[in-house]
Amino acid sequence: MKPRLGSDAFLGSTPFGKASNIIIDGWFAAAKLFTETLPTEWESDHFVESVSSCFSGLGRLATFNDPHLAQGPYGSVRRTRSDSKRRAVITRPYLLLTNDFNDEAVFHSLYAFEIDGPDSFNRPRQLLFSPLYFLRRMLTSPEFLTSDAYAHAIIRAEIFSLSLGWPVRRRQEGSAEDQIKEIIGFERVAASLHKAEAYRSNGDTFYLADQTDVIVGHLLASLGMAYYSFAPNSSTYTSKRAHEFPILGRDSYVAGKQLAPAEGMTFEIRFIDNIERLPSASSVMNLLDGIPIPIPGADAIFAGGLRLSKARGVVARVSGASGTGKTSLALGIATALAPLGTRTCYLSCEEDPRDLAQRILTLTPPFVARTSSFANLDFSDWFAAIHLDSSDPEENREQIFQFIQHVQSTAEQNGIDLTEDRSPGYTPFFVVLDGVHELINRPALEGTDEVGDMRELVEAFRNLGVFVMILTAQTGERALQELDYLVDVVLTLEHEDRSSIAQEPKRKLVLHKTRLQHSWPGAHQLHISKRDGIKLYPQLPAQLEQFAGWRWQTIRRSRYFDMLLTGVRVGPQLKDVPSLVRIFERSQVLISGKGSSGKAGFGLKLLASPIISEDESEPGVGLFDVEDTRMPKRRILVVSFLYPPEYYQGLLDNISQQGADQLSFETQESEVETLSFYPGFITPEVLVSKIVTKLKSADLQGIPFHGVLIDGLHNVFLQFPRLQENVLFWPVLYETFRVLGLTVVTTHTHFAVKGMDANPLYGADVNLVTHRIAPLLQAIVNAADFYLNISQPTEDHIVSSPIELVSALAQPIQQQPYFWNSQALMVEVRSRR
Repeated sequence: MKPRLGSDAFLGSTPFGKASNIIIDGWFAAAKLFTETLPTEWESDHFVESVSSCFSGLGRLATFNDPHLAQGPYGSVRRTRSDSKRRAVITRPYLLLTNDFNDEAVFHSLYAFEIDGPDSFNRPRQLLFSPLYFLRRMLTSPEFLTSDAYAHAIIRAEIFSLSLGWPVRRRQEGSAEDQIKEIIGFERVAASLHKAEAYRSNGDTFYLADQTDVIVGHLLASLGMAYYSFAPNSSTYTSKRAHEFPILGRDSYVAGKQLAPAEGMTFEIRFIDNIERLPSASSVMNLLDGIPIPIPGADAIFAGGLRLSKARGVVARVSGASGTGKTSLALGIATALAPLGTRTCYLSCEEDPRDLAQRILTLTPPFVARTSSFANLDFSDWFAAIHLDSSDPEENREQIFQFIQHVQSTAEQNGIDLTEDRSPGYTPFFVVLDGVHELINRPALEGTDEVGDMRELVEAFRNLGVFVMILTAQTGERALQELDYLVDVVLTLEHEDRSSIAQEPKRKLVLHKTRLQHSWPGAHQLHISKRDGIKLYPQLPAQLEQFAGWRWQTIRRSRYFDMLLTGVRVGPQLKDVPSLVRIFERSQVLISGKGSSGKAGFGLKLLASPIISEDESEPGVGLFDVEDTRMPKRRILVVSFLYPPEYYQGLLDNISQQGADQLSFETQESEVETLSFYPGFITPEVLVSKIVTKLKSADLQGIPFHGVLIDGLHNVFLQFPRLQENVLFWPVLYETFRVLGLTVVTTHTHFAVKGMDANPLYGADVNLVTHRIAPLLQAIVNAADFYLNISQPTEDHIVSSPIELVSALAQPIQQQPYFWNSQALMVEVRSRR
């Protein structure tokens, strides 16, 4: 396997071993197949097998480690061949690439057409998603999204290497590391982003004029925010500007099988239309110069990475009462950093090294344990602990300084400058000092300067130039308070509701400051699991920031669901009744009403209904036709506050069986996944995190969700008090669904008690609950594109509920004799008598 342009020089360790080389080489081979094959053949067994076999090298890697690289929901690259009895296996690489080439902009540029007009710069271009974007998704496990931190370390190294060999006029002097540090200076990155934003806002392509442009452009493309833009096929565009290199053709780039273009050539970057704005310079700097923290939620809190100072070091203080999880947090970070080549040196005034080793076992997530760069390490290769067990604080202090001097002298003997000789975003050591409060004399001895001693200690650690974390108790000692002014990062851990019998205690991580970077200060939830290790649930603004720079995906008015059109049971003498409404793809639908009228079944059937398209030239139309049973046409996520997963699976099974029995009532081949939330104290942060994680996981699998059913929204106000307290997050969540381009159906039941009209007490209670729900319901109604009322009939013997159209996007409101039969799961058109 040939090396990738020396990218290993920018890594402490290579997570996933040889996998990245196999994936990049496989991308070029598969991209050639897609560009040379008509889209009508992309579903054929021969094509599926050919694309999947491009990544067969992943199947020859060790089967225990990194299972996500070879496996997927529908098949493994270890068995891609078809025979007379078995169809070709659908693999994750095939699914991801098919989605990329079915992207509207890429699909329409497959065959470049000449553009009429005198403007020589208005020329046809062909677009491709970056192979680094594909690499990021392949290396990231759908079951452990935090593995993106390991993928990012590899991709960043590739981009650094690319920038040093890219054909630009200016060149740097010195070592590769020194060159990169100069290229990614904040002022240069900010200027490059400003230029890129100007090109984006004008709808133009971004020419990579210098090495900083190369890094910024490829980083944004690796995040899926931009395409590579080429001349058509194997042609070349020569610029009239003397300083610009020719733009090579798409097919020439694919045939070259290298991330960098051919010598003396270049290509440009074109930003995706849905981008509202590019990331800020501070956010990009975190990604380029920050240490990835592979703990769930940490990427959102630290905006992509923890930056080091110019001396390449960072010192953090973590304080908290006993039992808040300080040691667990430090050990969790140590474990997460190990696959990146970071060795942990743990100095503890409280814990025995053997106890720390046992605790690490319970804090190692299963995914990390199976990472090739972790599983192949001996424990002593990445973790060492020293117990500072003297009863004399001065003796413990002296031992700490001896440790620091030992590290510095060892590095010097090996010709290593800890503050200079390494790539940005990498630290060789993670040093933890646990229990620094034990180093303070109590009472203070005459003539001692505790504050000065603490300052000296921090400066000694800072001179190491690595990541240092100091753990302390939460006391009023002046020397400890001084720490907050000396360190770069200040965190406190707290227990919430610990004294309440009625509520489960919650751990809280509070970020007070980060001196060197953009981050999200404030409170975030901390969870410590014996099975999954450390998890953070960031505050809502931090979680939703990842979607802030994206526009809504436009509602597709040319594509609509075939449920209230032809997929209905029509009664005699009513065949000429017009359709009730066209519910467009990517719209938001509210289904409300009184009583149990089968609203969940209605919403699920709507999302499982076929799509009628008025534009058959749209990419993806006809993908995976009815005969192809290897994967579902439609994937639906249910967020339920009512029923368990089995209920919705049963509904979908009945809907599918109904379609099989009665061909006139066709439904899409579908699958449903359910997030069921039971009455309790779940917080908005946890709810949003679980939903977004599920959606992103599906994207990484190559089978994104098409629709979301939120069932039983009314129960939030009866059984989920913490969700009731913060209703603002619901509109924000629905905005996020808009950005992701999902069709959303929400069900809500109005409270009603039989006999409430005759009993004033019943009526008063129901009105009180209704009043509490009103603000949320009003917000959902205002946001909905379609509002249907389906209420349970007052007569007990009637099972069909009238479907009342309350509001509809860009369509007249009309009332037709449409009914929902909740038992037959069927829309009926019949007389209202």
